[in-house]
Amino acid sequence: MKLHFTRTGGLAGTKLEARLDTAELPAAEGQSFERLAAEAPLLENRRAAPRSADRFVYRLAVEQDARESVAQFDDESLPERLRAVVDRLVEVARRSRTTRTRPS
Repeated sequence: MKLHFTRTGGLAGTKLEARLDTAELPAAEGQSFERLAAEAPLLENRRAAPRSADRFVYRLAVEQDARESVAQFDDESLPERLRAVVDRLVEVARRSRTTRTRPS
């Protein structure tokens, strides 16, 4: 399963992005993200409320078995059951950005 996550907006208007392939992760971590796939099709048509100042907007695309499901939320409309997953994806995106911007 492949995940593409973006978080945009906020006070500074920054963008965080993470792309994951669960086949490349440790088994427990990959399985944790794969549990999300069971919910992704149900969330496909969810869209964030109209943008307001300083609010984060999250976009999550889940690709599995040649099918992609996309959901978009803001801070207010983010389902509680996805908050932990989104928090983990934000951490992954931050680690990825730090790794890419480190001097050689």
